[in-house]
Amino acid sequence: MTERDPRPTIRPRGRILAAAVALALLLTGCAHRPSAQVRDRDAERTYDYTTTLADAVVTHARETFPDLNFDLNFDQRRDNDWSACAGATSTWTEAPETIHWTPSRFLTVTPAEPPGTVHLVEPIAQAFLDHGWTIDRDQLDYRVSPSLQISKDGVAIRFSPTVTDDDTDDGPFFLNIHVIGPCQFSPDDFADFDPADPDAYFSDD
Repeated sequence: MTERDPRPTIRPRGRILAAAVALALLLTGCAHRPSAQVRDRDAERTYDYTTTLADAVVTHARETFPDLNFDLNFDQRRDNDWSACAGATSTWTEAPETIHWTPSRFLTVTPAEPPGTVHLVEPIAQAFLDHGWTIDRDQLDYRVSPSLQISKDGVAIRFSPTVTDDDTDDGPFFLNIHVIGPCQFSPDDFADFDPADPDAYFSDD
């Protein structure tokens, strides 16, 4: 595999647009199994795309609500991970044939006035909707596990806020952001991938 390029330092809207452009260059899709070289390339590029997008959403949330604190509770192993595509199976020693990258960002929001974080989701998501993303599922009015999921070009972003009916509730209140990448064929050595140390996997052999 080739050495990873450093991620550009650009503003959130630019990062969102740059990620969208990059996605068009990534995947040959899941219709047929690409070569090992293509699968290696796609795994690295889509990892970079989805993790950069997750970070861009956090930055955009902070810029949308500059008077609030969005404290990030980040764990590399937990939050930049993957999951098997529907129907794919894996074992302790063998990775599934097809995967999604699924980076997440867990935020504690303070101060929350009014209590809860449901009201923050639509203003944050609007920048994406303005750039061609569409709403897949709007469950922000649910009293249990509310969420909003938007998608574009096979990639989804799901916002999971905290809901409360108690105006005196002092929290804590959370806003969790989940990016779900497109289904793609995994590299031959994907069982060796450690989310705690992606550079070791994506570096030259």
